[in-house]
Amino acid sequence: MKIAAVTYDQVIVVDGVPAFMAEIGGFEMTNGEWAVHFNDAIGIGEIEYTDARSNATLSPEGFQASYAWLITEHQRYLDHVEQQNVANGGSGDTGGGDDV
Repeated sequence: MKIAAVTYDQVIVVDGVPAFMAEIGGFEMTNGEWAVHFNDAIGIGEIEYTDARSNATLSPEGFQASYAWLITEHQRYLDHVEQQNVANGGSGDTGGGDDV
């Protein structure tokens, strides 16, 4: 799984699927993070800061301890989109199936 979260843009991307968090209240990283990137397939990531701190390497343990909630927030957005689609009469299906 590849995760990227950018505070300023209020977007969390998991495996290429964006969640536009401003649509559901946004999210906040409270330690001055500009962005967090993590790839669990290789077990490494990076934290970028808004101040003069150098970027920091992010370990799997560090991600789980401090940033795993980003995955939950991403899913919260996807659930919201699904609920909106159903409420608007759609199936929530984004397509991609074979047309017969």
